[in-house]
Formats: sequence, C-alpha cells, structure tokens
Amino acid sequence: MAAFQSSSPFIPHTFLLPVAAITGLMGFAVGHSGKSPWAGGLCVLVVLLAIAFFMARALMKRVKESETRARLVFENVVDGIMAIDDSGVIWSFNPAAEDIFGYRAYA
Repeated sequence: MAAFQSSSPFIPHTFLLPVAAITGLMGFAVGHSGKSPWAGGLCVLVVLLAIAFFMARALMKRVKESETRARLVFENVVDGIMAIDDSGVIWSFNPAAEDIFGYRAYA
C-alpha cells in the first residue's frame, strides 16, 4: 500500500490505488481480448487523461482559494495599497488608500 501513497496535494492517496487497479485491469483485459495491441494503451491514455482532468480541477480550486485569500488581505489591510504599472496607470486601489487619498477606486 505504501507504493500507492502520494504526497501530492492534487491527488489523494486513496485515489491512486483504484486508478492503478483499473488501469491495469483495463490494459490486461483489452490486451488479452484479441483486439489491437494499441487498445490497452488507449485505455491507459483515457485513465491518465481523467487523472490530469482531476488534477487540473484541484489546482484551479487551490488557485481560486489563494486569490480569495489575497483579495481579502488586500481589501482589509489598514495600510493603503495601490498597484501601478510601468506607465503610471493605477490598476488597483484598496479601501485604506481610498481613505488616505480621498479618491474612490471605482468612480
């Protein structure tokens, strides 16, 4: 069981053993069914694509949580924060900066 444990934050270790078992069984069944030798590889590819999909979905969830956390800090910090690009355009203006400078972020 230790061979199937994962330290990845994207794939829980309880997910790896069933995926490995299903992939092996699909590849074995298709490979020994008299069909094309490529069919077993196709089954493995489908399973790997499913894993990639779930990993991407978990990653997007973590990114969204991180963005939410950063936005909450930005909006609730007591210091004024402005994000300005190279040409001097103000991209963001937090509520504390609104109080300091007397301008509203969205006029």
